[in-house]
Amino acid sequence: MYPERQPQMTTQQARHLSPQHFERPKTMFYALCERYDIIESRDKLWTITKAFLASEEANDLTGEERGDYLNFYEMLEASLEAIYLINERHVEKEYKMLHQELSNTVS
Repeated sequence: MYPERQPQMTTQQARHLSPQHFERPKTMFYALCERYDIIESRDKLWTITKAFLASEEANDLTGEERGDYLNFYEMLEASLEAIYLINERHVEKEYKMLHQELSNTVS
């Protein structure tokens, strides 16, 4: 059995993506990786999660709800790792292309 398909996001639903990033979402990944390294990103995500779970808003959460927030945190952290891998591969590909172009002009 397949999960129910989610509706596609529209530009109106994208709260923080510019039209350029909406058209080319990986550019948002590259911008994130340029601004923050993976260690800083993980630290910020954990700080936000801890602050929420320690807040008054979280006092009324059930154990199951807290567990769901921690699962969401873990999935976001795994997504961050994937973003950094995508960025590394992009940078590596760009470097190889640039190196090839330079080799062609020197030859």
